[in-house]
Amino acid sequence: MNADGLWTHPGEKFSIGTIHGELIEIVAQYNPKELARQAAAQWNPHPNTSARRSKVGENYRWLEYGTSEPRTLTVELMFDGLEEGVSVAPVVARLEALTIPVDMASEDISERRPQLCIAVWGDEKMRCVVTSVATKQTMFNARGKPLRATCTVVLKEVDAVAVLDAEKVRMQR
Repeated sequence: MNADGLWTHPGEKFSIGTIHGELIEIVAQYNPKELARQAAAQWNPHPNTSARRSKVGENYRWLEYGTSEPRTLTVELMFDGLEEGVSVAPVVARLEALTIPVDMASEDISERRPQLCIAVWGDEKMRCVVTSVATKQTMFNARGKPLRATCTVVLKEVDAVAVLDAEKVRMQR
């Protein structure tokens, strides 16, 4: 945590943690072998050009910029407790908890929002929400406890500063 109470991490291993509310922190046991980032924009056909043809007979359509989608980051994290005989279920549960809203039962709308997180790898940082966690458990002890799991985590970039500022304004009213 820094002086503002926000979660920070030196970035030696891929990590993700909350930056507001309950502190949840997950540090990758092994750095992922790859990170998949995606940026997308929406382009819409201009309504007046859908059936026009150019002078040379080719179809042409004017496209208008619609909006930019938030960037997404997909990362595969592996957790292994086989050698120590330690279940990986608690770390997977903490990771999955990042997909659950802060407090869905709250009457305060600012508490019915996703967990605001920051993902850190090396010098790169992304303020985000966790949109999905898909877990594959691959090794178990004799009692059925998972000892190895691979989690595919999808993060969506968010302007967490604006969300927190808006929350402060609502609380001052």
